[in-house]
Amino acid sequence: MTGIVIIGNLFINPMAAFALAKLNFKGKKLIDWIVIATMMIPYHMILIPVYVNMAKIGWLNTFLALTVPFLYQSLYIFMLKQFFKSVPNELIEAARIDGLTKMGAFWRIVYPLAKPSLITMSILAFAGTWNSYLIPSTLANVPEKYVLVVGLNSVKDAVFENTPLIMAGVVLTTLPILIFFFIFQRQYIEGISNSGIKG
Repeated sequence: MTGIVIIGNLFINPMAAFALAKLNFKGKKLIDWIVIATMMIPYHMILIPVYVNMAKIGWLNTFLALTVPFLYQSLYIFMLKQFFKSVPNELIEAARIDGLTKMGAFWRIVYPLAKPSLITMSILAFAGTWNSYLIPSTLANVPEKYVLVVGLNSVKDAVFENTPLIMAGVVLTTLPILIFFFIFQRQYIEGISNSGIKG
């Protein structure tokens, strides 16, 4: 689940951010404001509408219910948009003169330049998805579809008095995040500085 979410975020959010940063189209400012506004809404407030929609389309207790809600993240779009704004337009224009389309210029020129920001986004997406409890426990309530955190919580309820077992499970669920962070620590710090809010 976490792997699919990271791969989806590496495709969807950068394209949206690039469009908002570099392309001109009707309704761009409105979409930009919507992205910023959704950053201010806690996910708890939209959880019931998400649940109702998932139920209507028959996605409850499916893999899609555990991945699709994580694919759009306004914070990542905003962060990447700030980076893409710093990319000189001349690079894109030079690529267009060489015969690339706008999408070609994005994938071949701009996307590789965003590597530190993309790694930062991947670390945040990894930690957020891996540790997510509210969405998976709401949209999937059968043991076969439990994610690690939800499964660990069910074990805690079953063997409440076995503290060593529960703590061992907590340590094991924390290790992948620590390993992922330490591998990409340098790029993470670089990505945070590159994607910072610029005046």
